[in-house]
Amino acid sequence: MVGNIRLYIANHDRASGPPRFVRAGLAAWLRFHHHGVISGGGSEVAQLATDAERSSCQNALAAAGAVLLLDRLPPWRRRAGQALCLGGLLTLAVLTWNQSHLYADRETLYRATIRGNPGCWMAYNNLARSLISRGATDEAIGLSSKALELRPDYPEAHNNLALALGSRGQVEEAVSHYRKALELDPAYAEAHNNLGFALASRGQLDEAIAHYRKALESDPGRAGIHYNLAMALIGRGSTQNAIAHLRQAVELQPEFVEAHNNLGILLARSGRLDEAIEQFQKALESDPGSAEVRRNLDIALAGRRRADVPR
Repeated sequence: MVGNIRLYIANHDRASGPPRFVRAGLAAWLRFHHHGVISGGGSEVAQLATDAERSSCQNALAAAGAVLLLDRLPPWRRRAGQALCLGGLLTLAVLTWNQSHLYADRETLYRATIRGNPGCWMAYNNLARSLISRGATDEAIGLSSKALELRPDYPEAHNNLALALGSRGQVEEAVSHYRKALELDPAYAEAHNNLGFALASRGQLDEAIAHYRKALESDPGRAGIHYNLAMALIGRGSTQNAIAHLRQAVELQPEFVEAHNNLGILLARSGRLDEAIEQFQKALESDPGSAEVRRNLDIALAGRRRADVPR
């Protein structure tokens, strides 16, 4: 039996650096810990806006970031900083945006932006994404809806709204918004992946597989999408194709414990015990305390010992 398979969802947080992956149950997307990703678009989603809209919203985000930084300074430095803001507010904010400590105040930044510029659709969307990552889906639904009220043709907001709805078990509504995101941006890898996961949770494996493949056409370097596709292929009995995608997943993400473990299970079931043992050992290198992987390794080692006994 293919062990306790836990789907991983790939979703790129464009505002926060390199992709990472988050574990998700059928409700999905309640955690955010960067080796991985939440999909939903960061500040560069302004590419969908006109130049004027983009400038207005980005300047609002930049201004809020600069004010947050100045509030932390002692009074004499604050006055100097205010003068600097007058001369180069946008430049300051862009530079400080790259400092890691600012991300701890991400929600504060977005809320400040919304207070100062209630029409900044990017800020509503980015705040919704941040809230989804910690499970605050009720507020995230309202914020994503507001972003769509301000900008109906915003695929990232449809994706975020779908994530929040799906986390509450409203899968039909989530699927509808994923489809709308893909109507607006047919190459949107995160939405294809997320829709695939939602469809797989309903047992619609063939359509899920099709969307995972579409996601990989746009973004072949995502370990989590290869993993999700592998899990769906297992459900369809396509073991060798699943093995191929799990190999891709662990090549792209060497510390991907679940991918190593499930690859080991499939290899063991195929009689390839030496390869299976190697995968279990690699999983344990990343997670030495995993009782599940340790048990699978023990079973594979016992099977190899039995195979080595002369008959």
